[in-house]
Order: sequence, then structure tokens, then C-alpha cells
Amino acid sequence: YNYGATKLALTRALAKYPSLDKIFYDKDRARHPIMGFRVPRLWRPPYLQIAFDNPSLERTKDIVNNLPA
Repeated sequence: YNYGATKLALTRALAKYPSLDKIFYDKDRARHPIMGFRVPRLWRPPYLQIAFDNPSLERTKDIVNNLPA
């Protein structure tokens, strides 16, 4: 294993670095480690993310028809 990386990770964990706020802020903004570019996320404009948890097909159609253009 990588001793230096493990030691650094443990040191940071004990110092509570990075904070949870920083982790949640940066988690979708980082570059992909292999592809080398930022993966598009649905929270970025112009996308609108909607979860269809309602099993009613009619209600789902109504929601889709009322989406902003």
C-alpha cells in the first residue's frame, strides 16, 4: 500500500479536514480522474431535475405538461 498517502489521509481525518461542507460542495465539481474532464451534472443550468415518485401515469403526464419551456 501507499504509506505516505495513508499517513496523510489519517492525519487529515484526525484534523477533520476537509470539512463536510467542503466535501459536499466539491463532490460534483471535481474532474473525473480517468477521463480528465468534468462530468456534466443535472443541477447545472439549463437542466431541471425532477423525480417521478408518483406511480400515477396521469399525474406524471400532468407534471411533464406543466414544465417550463
